[in-house]
Amino acid sequence: MKPIKMLIIAVFTAVIIVFSSCSGSSAESEKPVEITGLTFSESVPITYAEQFTIDRYEGGYSLIRTMKGERYLLVPREKEVPAELSEEITVIQKPIDNIYLVAATAMGHFAELGQGEAVAWFISSLPLLYFALKMLLRCFQIL
Repeated sequence: MKPIKMLIIAVFTAVIIVFSSCSGSSAESEKPVEITGLTFSESVPITYAEQFTIDRYEGGYSLIRTMKGERYLLVPREKEVPAELSEEITVIQKPIDNIYLVAATAMGHFAELGQGEAVAWFISSLPLLYFALKMLLRCFQIL
């Protein structure tokens, strides 16, 4: 192939790769979700994170939207879930008593919050058990 033809193909390929990775819609650019029974209050300004947004509603409700299109409604203690809530929105009733912790490395965050003992462990392999115990001991500064 001629060098100029190869250059054109390389540039064209690079342009396609760059523009194909751009998303036409993002959680940040979307308008607040209208939820029947709730009044939108504000969008929380997020400085460093880019993969989610938080919209607040009167009464202490918050809606978290991810770039993947997932939506989670945080419902305050002793408040009702809106009657006509879309089935696409996952409801999380506060206070949260249990969580599913996937990464052992996240244990340190709970230890710093003084909630390390609240995390229950399910470990399916011996090497993972060793790693998890090592992380747990480090989190509580035993090791």
